[in-house]
Amino acid sequence: MHYKREHVLSLSPLVSPLVSHHHPNYYYNSTSTMAIGRRFSPGWLPQHLELLARDDPNMKKLRLSLPKVERDFLRAYVRSLRDHKYLEELWLDGDSIEIDIALSLASSLRVNKKLRILRLRNCTLSGNGASVIFDAIKENTTLQELYLERNEICDYSIKSICAMLRCNTTLKVIHINDNPIGCLGAQKLFEALRQNTGLEELCLQKAIFGPGCADSLGRMVLRNKTLKRLQLVHTKLQSSDICRLAKYLEQNKTLDQVVIAGSRINKHAATAIAGLLKRTKTLRRFCLWGNHLKCEGAKAIAEGIMENTSLRELRMMMNHIGNDGVQALVKSLVHHPLLHEVDLAGNQIKESGGKALSECLEQNDRIEAMGLHGNQLGKYKEEISQWLRVNKAGRRLIKEPNMPMDSFIETLLKVQDEIDLTFLLLCERPDMMKM
Repeated sequence: MHYKREHVLSLSPLVSPLVSHHHPNYYYNSTSTMAIGRRFSPGWLPQHLELLARDDPNMKKLRLSLPKVERDFLRAYVRSLRDHKYLEELWLDGDSIEIDIALSLASSLRVNKKLRILRLRNCTLSGNGASVIFDAIKENTTLQELYLERNEICDYSIKSICAMLRCNTTLKVIHINDNPIGCLGAQKLFEALRQNTGLEELCLQKAIFGPGCADSLGRMVLRNKTLKRLQLVHTKLQSSDICRLAKYLEQNKTLDQVVIAGSRINKHAATAIAGLLKRTKTLRRFCLWGNHLKCEGAKAIAEGIMENTSLRELRMMMNHIGNDGVQALVKSLVHHPLLHEVDLAGNQIKESGGKALSECLEQNDRIEAMGLHGNQLGKYKEEISQWLRVNKAGRRLIKEPNMPMDSFIETLLKVQDEIDLTFLLLCERPDMMKM
C-alpha cells in the first residue's frame, strides 16, 4: 500500500527519523503535509536534514515549529530550498526569525520556482530581517500567497512590504493579521496597492485604522483593477469611516467579496452600506459579522438587499438583530434572484423569527444553505432544515414548467435513498406524475 507523508510527521528525539513508515510517530493521509513539532536532539541533525533535503515528490507541504528546531538545522534547510522542485507550501511558526535565517530564506526565495504559499506565524521579524525577506519576494516570480500573522510588523517594516507590492506582479493573496500596523502604515500600504497590478485578495486583521485611512483605502479601491476580495477584520473602523468607504466601493467594478467584521456600525453606516448594495453590480459575497448592527441596522441593510441583483452569499453573524431585524431581512430575501447562502448565526432569533425564515424558504427555492447556530428557533428549526434540503436537492429545477421528463427523473434518482425528499419534490410537480 502506498502512503504519503501527512499532516503531522512528528520526529521524536527518542526515535531515529529513518525508522519504518509504520512507526506510530508517523501519520499519513492524502494531504502530503509534513509537520515537525517535537523538540529535536542535536544528535539527529544530519538525519533530519537528510530526510528533508531529499526533495521527496510526495511532500508538498511542510510546517516547522521553530522553537523545537535547532537553528543550524533551520538555516541549512531554508538554504536548501533553492533547489527544491516539489515543496509548494512552507509554514514557519513560533519564534523570531533572526537575520541569518532571514538571509538564508531570502536567498532561496529569489531562485525557487516551485513554492506557491509562504506562511510566517508568530515569527518576530526584525527590521532588517523583514527587509531582506520582502526584498527577495519582490524578485520572486512564482509565490502566489503570503500569510503574515503576529510577526511584530510595524509601520517601519511596512515600508519593505510596500516596496514588494509595487514591484511584484505574481502574488495573488496577502494576509496581514494581528500586527501592530498603525494608521500611517496602513496608508502607505494602500498607496502601494494603488500601483500593484496582480494582487487579488487583501486581508487586514487587527490593524489600527485612524483618520484618513478610509479615504486612502477608498482611493486604492478605485485605482486598483485586480483586487477581488477585501477583508477588514477588527480594524477599528468607525461608522463615519464606513460611510466614506461605502461611497468608494459603490464605484468599484472588480471586487467580488467584501468583509467588514468586528466594528461598530450605527444606523448611518448601515444606510451607507445599503446604498452600496443597491448600486453594486459586481459584489457576489458580502460579510458583516460582529458589527453590532442590531435591529435598526438590519432594517437598513434589508432595504439595500431589496434592490440588489448581484449577491450570492450574505453573512451577518453575531449582530444581535433579533426577531424584528430578521422579519425585515426576510422581506428582502424572499424574492432575491440569486442568493443561495445566508448566515445569521448568533443573532438572538427566537421562534417568531424562525417562523418568518421558514415561510421565506417555502417561497424562495434558491437558498440552499443558512447558518442559524446560536439562535433559539424552537419547532421551526426542523422546518427550515427541511426546506434547505429540498432546495439543495433541486426544487427550483423541478418547478421549471418546461422541464423534460428525463431531467425530472434524473433529479429524483439523486435523492432516491431519501424518501422524504423524494416525496417533497414530487409534491412540487404532481402534473409530471400523470405523464
